[in-house]
Formats: sequence, structure tokens, C-alpha cells
Amino acid sequence: MRIRFGLNVEGSRAWQPANRLGEPLLGPNGFLNLLETQLGLLRLQPSHGERVVQYRACLQKHDSEARFYHSTFLADEFGSASTLLSWRDRWYLHGWDGSIPEAAGLRLRDMADVETSARLQVPPSMGERLAGVSETLKQRKTSIKEVLLLDPLEDFPKRWQQILEQLPSRPPPNPSPAAETGLLRKLQQALLDAQSGPSKEKLHWQDDGTILAVRSETRLLAARWLAESLRNQMGTRLLVAPNDGALLDEVLVASDLPRQGLREPSAFRPTLQLLPLAMKLVWEPLDIHALLQFLTHPVSPLPAFARWKLAGKIADTPGIGGAAWDRALADIDAHYGSDAPNVRQGIKFWVEHKRHDPGHGAPIDVLIKRARAVTEYFRIRLAEADPTARVAYTAGYSQSSSLLTSLGTLAQHGETLLRPRQLEQLLAQQTARGSENPLLVPEVGAGQIAVDPGAVIEPVDTVIWWQLGAPTLPDSYPWSRAELAELRLAGVALPQIDDVLQRLARTWIRPLLAARKRLVLVLPPAGEEVHPQWQAIAALVDKLPIHSLDTALADEHAQASFGPIEHVPLPEMRRWWQLPKGVAIPERTRHSYTSLTLLLNNPYHWVLQYPAGLSPTRIIAASNDFRLYGNLAHRLVELFYLQPDAVTFPEAGVRAWFETTFPSVIATEGALLLMPGRRVHLEAFRRRLLHALSQLQMQLQAAGVREVSPERPVEGSYEGGAITGYADLVVTTQKGHPAIIDMKWSGRKYRDKLAAGQYLQLLIYAECLRQQQGRWPALAYYVLDRAQLITLDGEAFPNALIAPDRSGENPAQLWQRFRESWKWRHEQLLAGNIEVVLEELQETPESVPPSAGLEIEPLSPQYNDYLTLAGWGD
Repeated sequence: MRIRFGLNVEGSRAWQPANRLGEPLLGPNGFLNLLETQLGLLRLQPSHGERVVQYRACLQKHDSEARFYHSTFLADEFGSASTLLSWRDRWYLHGWDGSIPEAAGLRLRDMADVETSARLQVPPSMGERLAGVSETLKQRKTSIKEVLLLDPLEDFPKRWQQILEQLPSRPPPNPSPAAETGLLRKLQQALLDAQSGPSKEKLHWQDDGTILAVRSETRLLAARWLAESLRNQMGTRLLVAPNDGALLDEVLVASDLPRQGLREPSAFRPTLQLLPLAMKLVWEPLDIHALLQFLTHPVSPLPAFARWKLAGKIADTPGIGGAAWDRALADIDAHYGSDAPNVRQGIKFWVEHKRHDPGHGAPIDVLIKRARAVTEYFRIRLAEADPTARVAYTAGYSQSSSLLTSLGTLAQHGETLLRPRQLEQLLAQQTARGSENPLLVPEVGAGQIAVDPGAVIEPVDTVIWWQLGAPTLPDSYPWSRAELAELRLAGVALPQIDDVLQRLARTWIRPLLAARKRLVLVLPPAGEEVHPQWQAIAALVDKLPIHSLDTALADEHAQASFGPIEHVPLPEMRRWWQLPKGVAIPERTRHSYTSLTLLLNNPYHWVLQYPAGLSPTRIIAASNDFRLYGNLAHRLVELFYLQPDAVTFPEAGVRAWFETTFPSVIATEGALLLMPGRRVHLEAFRRRLLHALSQLQMQLQAAGVREVSPERPVEGSYEGGAITGYADLVVTTQKGHPAIIDMKWSGRKYRDKLAAGQYLQLLIYAECLRQQQGRWPALAYYVLDRAQLITLDGEAFPNALIAPDRSGENPAQLWQRFRESWKWRHEQLLAGNIEVVLEELQETPESVPPSAGLEIEPLSPQYNDYLTLAGWGD
């Protein structure tokens, strides 16, 4: 077996396919696995999170006020453990044996003390595994005949050098230019010469087609240009894409070119989101947003209908429990039939469980049960027939099983509770590397790819370096000069940072030397930092042009064969739509206030929503403050007046009932207000609502009200059919006079609406009640946040705010106006004429309602889901 071994080749595909059976190309992880396999040392490798938990236990065992890490460990146990574990692992990779000279500084001596436990408890790092391989190689042999190094031996960490010295290794060939002629050849040789010292003379630019540098104001345009450039390119090609490769890949696919597989690992893959969401639900107060995400997530242990039913309830009335919750559960039972008990058990486990105080922490055994349940959910899906789904489920299984192991280890060490921050860190460590998207694999026709310039190991015809921006540079060591010297005495051969930078520079030049015929450099947008290698090129080539893709696409080198795009204008906005002949709008026999107000004031909205039946995609999200406050206020008032004789309660009785009922309603229907950062809003809302209820009670008692019906169903009819709805409050005075009160959470416009005769909702409910009782009820608005009852006169409510009647018409006369307006709109619809009433469109003579009808009331576009269907302006 002949091995090609390099430090940077993992994750790349920078070499041409060939028949190389028995000649694998390996990076550090692959080569270590092969060595351990051949030497009988291969073992199951734990996750980083599991190792952090073990090392934390070692730090805890040796902790005292004298330890250098004591303060940070108290504040952040897992974060401190992760950092110090990375120190330890790096030292082992560069030759540490776990001991430190007695004369060393405090930090190193503390690390050595902790290591007396860690070497026995913490699963081995790469450095420790390499040390084991090195010792075993002295006794056993492998089937490796030769190791061709792709990097100089001195570039490898000490532990690797110890192994390579025991194997038949061959150093890499000296770098040399791949191009034979042209400016490209001269540049390659100049770059090599520059490594020995600065160049005395610059190269003169010559436009021979071997070097092209381009730049665009946006990466999207640059990717589109590159896609077209690749379409007809001949010969071998290498794409170097250390940054923004995923964007380029998407543009290539959109341009009907093969996907290159430039996917990026992400912690936000759906299967990796389930476990964190499930764990967020253990805390009190309930995180409503997390619960909605859990219920609407595509990967979930709960069945779809149950999740969406509960999510709809949470979106409308945020909270668990209450009448709406029970109705949702009843619908779930009816849907699943005999399987309903299993579904309900799942809901109880995942959603209706006990929650825990973040300050105290959640019991580890509770967290273990949830992690085990997620693990089992993924385990039974590992045999999924779809390979892409199987890969995704495997990532979720690995994450959850790793957390389960870490939690079990903590329990074995005597831990009983975990606080939110600790749990979040554990989860982050299990998910640190993220997961690749199994759908974004290279397609047939994909070329050679290097995500690291150091992975370029052989020449190709064309090298394209995509987004030649600033690279990631190594950080300085977190140890002092004295500590570094002490580490060297302990056998830790850490390279100097300057040496590391020089090694990086030697890898950066590889793509430039690999181009035989052409080098294409796609620079980042102007203003962004460029790669040092571009600075070196610009310093070597005099007057090197940069072609702007935004202004110079006609250049013979930068032109992309973009096809012409025919402009198709968007539909223009029109005040009137005309239905084709033979198309009629079906008659509706039942109406509500909502449908009637749309019909009168904006017919196109009514047509699209009702006869056409178009419904917008529902984005399930918790109610905003305005809607939430209104819903909760209506619910509290409804519950209060559902009590027998509630209208007779004194103020103290109202307050006592409110203080008892308000918390339960908030918990079941307004839990959003219990979340962190919302307590001030909750207290302000509580005080305003209590004041509003008390004042409403005083108004009703002053009016001599003896009966209150909240959410009273009302029905009636007119020429267009039946009318149905629910009146907020229908009250009856001691004299038998009925009244309707429509409650609004806030607003200053309702006094003016009453005065102008623009109270269509109240008018419709009043007509329905008149048809039932034979007399017109009194009408009023109650604005809750202002605790203000507004009516047209003081006859029914003597203490109400009076709205001066400017219309000069009573409800009966306004009802006749409504009927005339309905007839007018109905005739238009029968003729196929549909008016679009929007501020941007000028009225026409046909837009003017009949003199005997109601005025058109402009509706807020905020509540119009069909605005884009009305057309587009300039």
C-alpha cells in the first residue's frame, strides 16, 4: 500500500480521478484511522462533548481557591473545561507526555496536577492516539510500503513526525511552475523566487490570456459570470473555493451546471434542531416561541395533525390548558380514533410535562429521559430507505446519543441538576461541527474542488480561485513566553507563530503554481480585505488590470454569454376588474360583519377571500401585543360575566375575582407575557385590565343593568341572506331595555365613528337583535385600555361619554342605507364588475355610492392579504 499523506487534503477533491487501488490519498484523520486499524488499536471515538464532560470532572476534582482556573470554572464550568481541554490536546499533539517541570509556573503545574486524573478518565486525544501508534509501530508492522508526503516533514506536528520517521516516507517534490510559457509561467517563477527574497524588477503585463483578474460589486453577479464562463470551458479545471462556496454552487445549479458539492456544515439542519427545542421546553416559564417551533418543526416525535392543531391554538391563545386547549385535544382524539391514547401520551410527555425553575436547575434524570426519547426517535429511523433522509437521521442520532452519554456521565459523577446555561453548552458541544446537507452532493460532471489552497497537489489546465479574500490566520498562543519555554522543556514542540505563517504562505502558492494554461482570480467586492497572495501578485506584475464585471462584460476575457432576458411587466393596478362573459360570482346565503364590510368597502378583497376561496399561507406565530391584549381582555370580561349575578359584585368582589382568575388565563392563553423580559408589560396590562373591568362594572351598575350576556350569538336576515355573528356584550337594564356593547382594546376613533354614523358592526348586530326582540337596542363602544364607555346618548348609560350625533340619522335609517349600498354592490357583481378600492387608484364615477347608501370607508391595507393580487404600480 502506497499512501499519499497531506495535512490539508481532507474535505477537498483537488485531484483527478484515476485508477489508484491501494494508493489512497489521506489526511490526518484518515491516516490515523488506517494506522489504528492495521495495528489493532481502532476504537469507538467519543464526541467532543463527552470528552469535555470527563475533563470537567477532573477539573472539579482538583479545584480549589488556589487553582488558576478556579474563578472562571465557578462561572462557566463547561466553557472552562472546553478551553483547557483544547490546551491539553494541543500539547499532546506536539509531544507532551503529561508531566511538567516542578519549577514551572502555576498554570502549567495546575494543568499537570489535573492530568494525573485526566490521563485515566478522559478519552484520548489525537496526540495521545498518535503516541500509542508510535509505540506500537516499534513492535508491529503495517502493510504500508511507502508514504508520499504532500507537505514537508517539519510542517507536521511532533507526534506525526515520530510516526513518519518509522515509516518508509518520501518527501514532497520541490514546488515548480506548471505553466510552460506566457505571463503565467513568469509569474509562477517570480512567486517562487520571492520566497527567497524580494524581487528586483516587476513583470510587464502582457495580455496573452493566461491570467485574468475580475471583480464585481456583488458575489451573486460574480457567481453568475463564473457559471457562464465554465459552461464551454475545455480541459481540466480546479476550483479553489475557501469562502462562499455554497453561494457559487447554488448559482451553478440555477445555471443548469453540475453541483460541485461546496456544501457547508451547519448546526441548523432540521434533525439537529429537534433536541435543543425539546430541551428548551423543560424550563419555567414556558418559552412560547420554542414551543411553536417544536410543534411546527418538520422533524418531530408528535404526529403532524396533532402538532398543527396544538400550534394553531398556541398561536391564537399562547399557553397550555384552558377551554381552547381542551377543544384542540378533543379534535385530536376524534382524528386519531383508537390510536388517540398513544398520541395523547406523546403530547403529555413532550408538551404537558412539569417545568423547572432555571435558577434551581432541572433534574438530570428528567433531561436523560428526554434525550433518550429523542435518541430512540432517530434510532428507529436509521433504516430509512431514502439515503438522504437516513444521513440526516444519523446526524440527529449521533447528536442525541452523545448528549445522552454526557448526561449519564454527569449523573455518575454525582451531579443531580443542570441549569439552562450548562445545558445549552452541552448541546452546543454535541452540535459543534454541525451536519452537512445530504442533498447537496456533487453531481455528475463536477470538477476538481479545493476548499483549502493547501489541498492542491497536482497541475491542471485552468485554476480558478473564487473570492480571493482574506484568509483565516492563526491566533497567538494563550501562554506567556515563560510558559512556552517551560513547555519546550516538557517536550512540547509548539511551532513559532512566524513559522506557522510561513507554512501557510507556502500552501497559498500551490493553486497559483498548479495552473498549466490559465489562472482566473475572482476578487471579493471592492472595500473588502484581499488575500496576501493577491497582494504579492499585484506587487510582481506591473499594471495588472482588474476587469469589472459590472461595467466591462463586453471585454473579450470577461464577457459571459448571458442570453437576452425578455422583459415581462407585472400586471398594472386597475380600479375595476371585469369578469369574462359566462363567468358569474356564486350567490352567498350566509354573511358576517367581516364579509359584509369587505363587500361594501373593497369588493375585490371580498371576491378573492370568499367566492374565490383564496387563503394566504398561514405562518403560525404567537399573537402580537395588540391582538394578544385584545384577546385576553375579551376573555377575562367574558369569564367574569358568565358568573351568575356577576353584575351585582361590588368593586372588592370584582378585584378578588380578577386576582384569582387573571393568572390562570395568562398561563393558558397569554403565556407569552410570562417569558423573560415581558414582566413589565404583564404588570402594566394587568393594572389596565383590572381598571377597565372595574370601570365597566360601575357603568353597568349605574345603568341599572340586571343581565349581561357575553359573546352572545346573534342572527338575522336581509335581502342578501342570513347574517350571523357574536356580540361582545348584550345587556338588559331593569326597565327591560336591551343594549349592545362592542369592546375594543384601544383606539381613539370610536367616538368619531359613532358621531358620523360609521358603526357598521354595531349596526348589523343591532338589526339582528331587533329582529329577535322587536326593538332597537342602545349601542356603545367600550375602549378597554382607556376604560371609556362611548354611546350616542345618555339614556341607556347615564355615565358614558356622549358622542355628538353628526349624521342626524337613527340606526333604522342607517340600516336602510346599508341595504341600498348592498344592492348597489350586488348589481355591480351581477354585471361582473369588481371594484378595487385602494388609495393608489383614482375613483371613477362608478365608484361613487348612491346618495341613499353609506359612504365608502377606507380599510387598512395592513389587514389585506391580497394586496399584491391587485396589481403593481410604476
